[in-house]
Amino acid sequence: LGYDHIITCGRYISEQLSTLLHEDSTAIPNGIDIDVFKPNADSRIENRILCLPRKNPHHINKLKQLMSSSNANIVEADGLSQNELVVEYQKSDIFAPTGYPEGYPLPPLEAMACGCTVVGFTGGGGSDYMINNKTAITSLDGDVESLAKNLKSVLDDKTTKERIRSSGLRKAKEHSLDTMESNVVKFFNKIIKSSYFFN
Repeated sequence: LGYDHIITCGRYISEQLSTLLHEDSTAIPNGIDIDVFKPNADSRIENRILCLPRKNPHHINKLKQLMSSSNANIVEADGLSQNELVVEYQKSDIFAPTGYPEGYPLPPLEAMACGCTVVGFTGGGGSDYMINNKTAITSLDGDVESLAKNLKSVLDDKTTKERIRSSGLRKAKEHSLDTMESNVVKFFNKIIKSSYFFN
């Protein structure tokens, strides 16, 4: 049809395409099912920190060493079904993402939707919704010392922890499947109305 516009799953990837390949694109963030990923405050265990070791597991090992003198309980979860993962999110006080690079990581967003306070690495793509000191507490990718420091600070400061938790939950609700679908429809309606199909 002579139309070569690109859709990406997030702003970070669009910026990379522009910088590296000089390609224009439209970012339509991935959505999550907020009817599935939702809080269960009754199951939340204080100071339980959830990590997913699918990327950079060595950082989690180092984090455990750095946090050994704290009252944190660092739990790793891997190879779980979606329903099992939801339970792990809901049981956790904090989610600590350690994966990078990431085009548009869904686990931190899913964790936010399940009521976790998110403290960790954005991986690049997570910066679309992990806004430092607003919806999450972030560290530079790979800086485990900073991550440990931030985790200890949040564990000691319940006011900040709850503020980040609440704002993260609100942000996650902005990324529903319905919102993603609506943005996709708007994009293609714009294409249909444009001159690309009629020149």
